[in-house]
Amino acid sequence: DEQGKCTEFNPFKGGLHCGKRVKTNPHMRAFWAATLAFTLAFVGWFAFAPLLSVVRVDIGLCDNMEAVNLLPPEERVSGCVCKLTCKQAIGNANLAAVSFDVFTRFIMGSVIEYLGPRLADCA
Repeated sequence: DEQGKCTEFNPFKGGLHCGKRVKTNPHMRAFWAATLAFTLAFVGWFAFAPLLSVVRVDIGLCDNMEAVNLLPPEERVSGCVCKLTCKQAIGNANLAAVSFDVFTRFIMGSVIEYLGPRLADCA
């Protein structure tokens, strides 16, 4: 309508449009931007745990890094020993990630309240 609000919901009308036209369909752009943002945040948050054994070797967190560097590349992940120093670094990284997530949620919450979700997420 004249206020830019959606007056009908047709999710299956004519295929997937994703809000290609700025003036005619800003609501679908906001919907798909929010969906994409949530998906990327979900993957970014939960993809790290299964890859932790590989990542800690790549960034050199193993407590026996000198011995790991002497191993062939295919045996480095299994040869990594993670004790006190390694676990502290991983714990600090997890704490930093959660802190940044909380900080970002507060900032984006304020931005969304001020500008609205359509402008804050799709601009």
